[in-house]
Amino acid sequence: MKVEDFPCYKYDDLIDIKLNGKNAESVTYSFDKKHVKQTKLKQMLVNDKDCFIASTQIDKPVIRFKTGSEVDIDCAFIFESRCICLGSFPYNYKGFRMKAFFFQYI
Repeated sequence: MKVEDFPCYKYDDLIDIKLNGKNAESVTYSFDKKHVKQTKLKQMLVNDKDCFIASTQIDKPVIRFKTGSEVDIDCAFIFESRCICLGSFPYNYKGFRMKAFFFQYI
């Protein structure tokens, strides 16, 4: 599972997506849990609902979440209102060092 393989919201739409009141630099569309391939992340799934990934730069993070923390989602076009952070992992995207936070709706 690579973050780059999942489509993301456009930059104009990111302004409307708030996680605990803060905007992430990148948010993927919701995807089914069957796309989660890593066994460590599979074991952390809490239910059968969809997942998504929110990212920020490692050098200048705008969001931070601990594993297991529940997060409020404020967005007009995402119908779920709460999710749980299942973990985070670093990755590189076009020369930027990013940190991805993996969420599942609750």
